[in-house]
Amino acid sequence: MNNKLVKCNACENMISPRAISCPQCGEPSATQKAQPNRRKTKAKKSLKQFLFSILFIIIIALTFPYIYSYIMNNVLSQLS
Repeated sequence: MNNKLVKCNACENMISPRAISCPQCGEPSATQKAQPNRRKTKAKKSLKQFLFSILFIIIIALTFPYIYSYIMNNVLSQLS
């Protein structure tokens, strides 16, 4: 764990790199500005996975009758 303090860009006060903003002047910390909002990116990823899963299920549900009838016709024709 890195416990070194960093300088605030606005007032040059020493603050923790994990601080969201400078306690003296309120300026957002440089380390917090550089990091993307993980909650939003995780939510977008979850939404994409959910939509892909639903689309996959719909495609399987729509093609299943055709695949089933194709297989049954081939099996029945081989038995005759």
